[in-house]
Amino acid sequence: MPRFRLQESACFAASLAFAMILCGCDPNGSKESKAEFPTCARTGRSFTTQELIDIVVRDQIRIMQATKLCRADYKTLHQFYQENPKCCEIDRAHLAGNQALRERNLGEDGWLIGSIQVKYYCGSEDDPRVGRQSIGSANITSCGVITDSAVGPNPLDGSDGAVRRSN
Repeated sequence: MPRFRLQESACFAASLAFAMILCGCDPNGSKESKAEFPTCARTGRSFTTQELIDIVVRDQIRIMQATKLCRADYKTLHQFYQENPKCCEIDRAHLAGNQALRERNLGEDGWLIGSIQVKYYCGSEDDPRVGRQSIGSANITSCGVITDSAVGPNPLDGSDGAVRRSN
């Protein structure tokens, strides 16, 4: 077999394996894959969706506390999830800002796997008991590294108060 065909086949196999992991398919045909995302080469472990969401929520809480952006003051993940039970979703096809995700290997930081959107109670300026929903988002890798994130007060309402950071 010519050398370029072998390289093509290897690239195709690697892309197919990555795509199967992203969709939750198991190449061995079982109904459930044990790993939801590619294994992080640096640590040798695979994160679950919930573990990646927890990483992003912790980052959102840290930014909110540092900037005093919200009147709501979340001290723990447990408190955050109690007050925002259906807060988070992962989008494996897009980065924050709805940019289409193309397969990207970031070396030691792992594969860029998508964005996580976090909706939460932030508190109104007049009365912290009156709900004001805010939205944060972050791009994350298979190693749990946040490459870019933004925190409200409400990026969807056109306010200019969003705090952004990127690595």
